[in-house]
Amino acid sequence: MVEKNLLTIPILEGIEQSVGCPLCYLWLKTEKSHMEHLLTNEVVMDSEFRQKVVLANGFCNHHMHLLYKTAYKPGVLDGLGYALYARDVVESVIEQLELFHLKGMDKLESMATRRIFWKRDRKHVVAQLLNIMRRAVLRKLPCPACEHLRSLDEIHLHTLLEMMNDDDFWKDFRLSKRGLCVPHFEAAMRMLDSGKRGASAKIAVLVFGLEIELFQSIAHLLSEFIRKQSWDARNEPRGTESKANNMSLNLLVGAQGLYMGRKYDENQM
Repeated sequence: MVEKNLLTIPILEGIEQSVGCPLCYLWLKTEKSHMEHLLTNEVVMDSEFRQKVVLANGFCNHHMHLLYKTAYKPGVLDGLGYALYARDVVESVIEQLELFHLKGMDKLESMATRRIFWKRDRKHVVAQLLNIMRRAVLRKLPCPACEHLRSLDEIHLHTLLEMMNDDDFWKDFRLSKRGLCVPHFEAAMRMLDSGKRGASAKIAVLVFGLEIELFQSIAHLLSEFIRKQSWDARNEPRGTESKANNMSLNLLVGAQGLYMGRKYDENQM
């Protein structure tokens, strides 16, 4: 029997509360609470963290939008925290752009208005401006929110795989009809590939088999959903297949925003 502790309790909650991938459930729950945490005075006034946000040029597209929405929820300080993050980043970009302006903008403006060799000079001017624009907005660090979520997600994934060594837990997990979305399935296989061969091989076979069962189950539900759209089946009662589209969405790509911008290669995980 799996012991309940700080690591296993979230996994058990994810299995109980989710309708699909339990790790995606935990990802979304963690993301929501983290967005709220980022707007607390404790975090916003942390100069070290604010500098980290500046070096990352803010947050990724997904988390900038999500942080903005969270900042204007009832009970939050009317966007103050968001404004402080945004001001730091905007001022940093201005500083980088102005630095280039002082170094060589007059020269480029002269080249841009020169009639002789206009086409060649114009390309050079545009190329120089493009380079400085890229340097000004280049992320020196990854999105802090993504890093936090991925770090916890890796702990959750590792914990779930460790729990699968318990035969009773594995039986219950399989009966729960919960499986992993494709991104978490791939991450699990990579994690197992880098682990101890003996124990990892056993779990990998179990996870792989369960994933096949999950795909087969959703394929059946999709077929039923499609069949019941026909005129002949119009009077048949609707069942679980009515959720097939949502289930397939979560299976194929996972939770919205999961592993955004992450590139998988042989050196990761």
